[in-house]
Amino acid sequence: PAGKLAVSVALSDPARVGNFVKPGNFLTIFATHAAATSASGAGGDGEEDGDAATPQAQAAQATSVLLDNLQVIAMGDAVLTQTQPVAPAEGQEAAPATPGFLVTLAVTPEQAAELVHGVNNYQLYAGLRGAEVKVNPNLMTNDAKIFQAQS
Repeated sequence: PAGKLAVSVALSDPARVGNFVKPGNFLTIFATHAAATSASGAGGDGEEDGDAATPQAQAAQATSVLLDNLQVIAMGDAVLTQTQPVAPAEGQEAAPATPGFLVTLAVTPEQAAELVHGVNNYQLYAGLRGAEVKVNPNLMTNDAKIFQAQS
């Protein structure tokens, strides 16, 4: 579309909502990233600094909304460039390669920079938007937030 850039993102089948996404749909892109380690970051709620609630014990990763309401302009089944394999952690086996699938999105130049940064630095996951869904752009979660009710 006029005033937009086309940026392609390689996503695995689950991360691209299976084969439900079609050109013309709108997506929300989530990014899983390293979480802040202080109580003021990573969703810390300022509760007591007891044993398990110390900043060092908070979740190592968080998932946030990276970009919302992005129009899908094309879908493809081949990744144009080979992605670099992630080295397994010491003592772990390499994960089997997950086939990538290209999703091309219409984005503003500012969104393009954020999306390219996300592609190169974070694990991305797409959510297919319903007609009237409202997504909080500040939505974020991590292990501490998900499991805080259980402690």
